[in-house]
Amino acid sequence: MRHRHLGFTDSCVLRRNQFVILGLLLFVAIVSASSLLGAACVFEPIETHNSSHFVGDSPKLIINNEHGFIRINKGPDNEIAVQVELQGSGDIDCEVIQDGDTIILNTETNRRWGPFGTCQVDVTINTPYKTDIELETSDGLIEIDGIECSGPLKTSNGDIILRNVKGDIDAETRDGDIGIHTLEGNMRLRNVNGELNLQEVTGEIDAATSNGEIKASIYMMPNGTNQLITSNETVHVRLLGTPNVKLDASTTAASVSSSLPIVAETTQDDYLVGVIGDGSASLLIRTTNSDIIIE
Repeated sequence: MRHRHLGFTDSCVLRRNQFVILGLLLFVAIVSASSLLGAACVFEPIETHNSSHFVGDSPKLIINNEHGFIRINKGPDNEIAVQVELQGSGDIDCEVIQDGDTIILNTETNRRWGPFGTCQVDVTINTPYKTDIELETSDGLIEIDGIECSGPLKTSNGDIILRNVKGDIDAETRDGDIGIHTLEGNMRLRNVNGELNLQEVTGEIDAATSNGEIKASIYMMPNGTNQLITSNETVHVRLLGTPNVKLDASTTAASVSSSLPIVAETTQDDYLVGVIGDGSASLLIRTTNSDIIIE
């Protein structure tokens, strides 16, 4: 008589399948719980606070924000109007302090909500035309429109956008783009993994990014020193007005070209040095593995 031994092999297969199913169910439960926690701030009602602050002739804004955007617009003279939108407000400390003509806004997020979301504070400010600034945030853009300002701007995982601005700017982001549309003043711009798009800018430019395209249309200042540096992306420069530039442009594994008349000192496919006009300003351009185009 033949006997078939069932218990051991069949029960192992069954037990193994049970473990697989239980593991999958546990994984789904963990992901669902994390998603719900991450969504806690997203679906939290937005709490809005407004305040107005009268200032004198030397207004200044200092904003230290942990998570969220900062938008600065031109407002009436002698008044700074602050709007703060808190999402997940029970877990955020936010204070607005006035010290003379200086408005200071500080936020602190006390708790993060899992890997899929964070609480945030979005800040919108209307300020007099001429205002000094110090702005810092993360996970949100910084946008300035229509004022004269000078000072540092810093974010990460967010863009920096300036429109119709006058003043000296020191801007830094990571994993976001920097876009400037009509600016008069000197610029120091730093980025990682993002594009630099500079349109109709006037002033000295010290701009560097990596793995991001640079597009620029520039009115060069006489005797100004300028540099545009990136890697693995194209640099496309349009020199506005009557350019007078000493050019030094080089790339690797790609080409440098200029449609402007140039008295060349060094000409190679990937390297061009020469003078455009009287050469009173200087422009250094560097990239790798991509073209440089000057027009």
